[in-house]
Order: sequence, then C-alpha cells, then structure tokens
Amino acid sequence: MNHMRTSLLLVIAAFPVASLAEGYTNLVGKLDRGREIVVDMEPPAAVWVWKRTRDGAIVEPREYREQGCELVYDTNPKRERRILTCSPSGITHLAGTKYVGKRVKGRCEDGGPEFRYVCVSGCGKRSHAPGILTQNYWECE
Repeated sequence: MNHMRTSLLLVIAAFPVASLAEGYTNLVGKLDRGREIVVDMEPPAAVWVWKRTRDGAIVEPREYREQGCELVYDTNPKRERRILTCSPSGITHLAGTKYVGKRVKGRCEDGGPEFRYVCVSGCGKRSHAPGILTQNYWECE
C-alpha cells in the first residue's frame, strides 16, 4: 500500500497540472542542491523531500509522516487565502513555519500555480525552509 502511495505521489509530481478524480493538490517548494519539499495534504498528511535530476526525474524520495502540518482555508471568500502551519516538533525543513497562501492571477490553462504561499514565520536566516511554496490547480474546467 505504501509503495502504491509513493508511486502515485511521484506520478503527480511529474505531472503537477494533471487532474485527478478526487484528492488534494500538493504544495511544493525549492530546497538547496536541487531538492524539493512537497506537502501532501491528502490524509494522512505527509512531507516529502526529493531531488530532481536535470531531465525532471525524481530520485531519493523520503517521506516524513505526522509532521503536524495543517492547511486552513480562510472563511472569507473575498480574501481567498489559505494558511499552512507546521508544528515545531516536526523534523523536516518546515518545522515551526507558517505560510500564507493567496490566489495567483492567471488561468489553469497557462500552467502556472493557483496559489502562492509566502513564509511569514519560521523562515529566517538560520532556517532551511523555503520562502515560497506553490500549489497548482486541481483540475482545469
């Protein structure tokens, strides 16, 4: 089962704009040395770290479960923002961080992200957390 979930996540990462029948869209950030950090919010939520090769292949994937990351949607539809917080007790780069996500102007068909998350807490000079996370569209209508 875990192998199947890993395979599905790797396929989703390889084709980030691809649509799924149901599910969540991952949040992705850039780390050092060509690595990416991915927050998979589909229960049970997990954080992944992997490296992308020059041709886009994913190598060295590592899954971290139970990192205490939570994505909250703002109840005011005019603001269209989301807040991601990760517990300080986690062991990934996101431990102790808080990000505010806002909808990006553009269209799904353009291939850009739907939301852009900016770190507002826990991403200082001594942190290895990415300053920006992006979240692609779930599906184009």
